[in-house]
Amino acid sequence: MVDAKFLRIHEIALELRVSNSTVYAWVASGQLRAVKFKSDDSKGHIRIPKDAYEQFVKSHETIPAEEVR
Repeated sequence: MVDAKFLRIHEIALELRVSNSTVYAWVASGQLRAVKFKSDDSKGHIRIPKDAYEQFVKSHETIPAEEVR
């Protein structure tokens, strides 16, 4: 994964093997915190703070890591 403060929707989708639409749905529902950066000439770019992504993954963990093979 990219070592940055913010991640893109598609980076999270690739990492979790889900569609971009699924990640957008998590953002829209408030399950995954996001930031929208706007400029005068664009609609904006959604970014996910890395700490928000890590917290999201941790909160959805159901199997202890040592039990996964």
